[in-house]
Amino acid sequence: MPMTSADRTSRWPVWLCWLAMVLDGFDLVVLGTVIPTLIKTQELGFDAVGATLAATISLVGVGLGALFIAPLSDRLGRRRLLIACVAWFSSSRSPS
Repeated sequence: MPMTSADRTSRWPVWLCWLAMVLDGFDLVVLGTVIPTLIKTQELGFDAVGATLAATISLVGVGLGALFIAPLSDRLGRRRLLIACVAWFSSSRSPS
């Protein structure tokens, strides 16, 4: 079945949302990957407890963010809030 122009046009939001989720979750994936190295080298002063705390706080932050953003998205609109959130986490810098 050939794709029509409307089919192709209606798929871009799906890919855009997928990209936003990949970029949002990338920091958690990287953290999980580098924790063993951080603990072994003591590069940033991480021990097992500190690394566990950092990972736990990251996941709790994701959960709390979802909890508080959901009512805002109902009030302000999902599209507008998704754009604002992507712009915010894309432009924010990590503390040095």
